[in-house]
Amino acid sequence: MVFPTVRDVKAIREFFLAAWRQAGPEALGWAGATESNIQEISSEGFISSLLSNPETKVFAFSQDGRTLGIAVNRKMD
Repeated sequence: MVFPTVRDVKAIREFFLAAWRQAGPEALGWAGATESNIQEISSEGFISSLLSNPETKVFAFSQDGRTLGIAVNRKMD
């Protein structure tokens, strides 16, 4: 488990896109997502904003240099 940084944006993007392709729009966590939604959340700008936002914590699991899982927690009032 690591706390990814801006250096990891490309790996996180690749993970989002691969997970979307593999699981599809009906899978838990992706339900209702469209191709447009996926393109937005996998954009370098969106991922960079998550990683640099002090209100969020991003956790990643990697093995053999490949990102296999992501969790994002956001502080809520």
